[in-house]
Amino acid sequence: ISCPEIIVIDTGYMGSRISTEKWIAYTLIPKLIQEYGTSTIDHLLLLQPSLITFEALSGMTSLIIKNLYCVRWDGTYKPLNYKYMQLISMIKKQHGAIIRIGNQKREIKTKNVSIIIEPVEKELTYKEVLFPALTVTATHESKTFTQLQSKSMQKS
Repeated sequence: ISCPEIIVIDTGYMGSRISTEKWIAYTLIPKLIQEYGTSTIDHLLLLQPSLITFEALSGMTSLIIKNLYCVRWDGTYKPLNYKYMQLISMIKKQHGAIIRIGNQKREIKTKNVSIIIEPVEKELTYKEVLFPALTVTATHESKTFTQLQSKSMQKS
């Protein structure tokens, strides 16, 4: 039985919910298991740094992340850095890879999907850190999908 590679692109949705940990545990993981027979994410793209997201993901030992693509940020917000390091530790224990994104164009190619991540001319903020606004374009067969982070779509 062949399982497709599972790609999850978080444009900021997970970090906008106080109940992110419950959403991952009771919605995302059961959906992955029901549809694909696994709780493994091959490629997880986090386009916005978020304390809530890092905390929720690092607490999900039943979720396996093979490749974490996380936006780079400048500045220091100690709680964010601490939770990020916890997440990195969990992924390394699972023998996963951590790839930082944001400063330049990056392409991810899988068997069936091509994903291009590009910075746009805008910086966003989260607490005391700055990070680049990104656009993600995914192509599967002849269908193309483009998405910006949820923060970059908000009116200033």
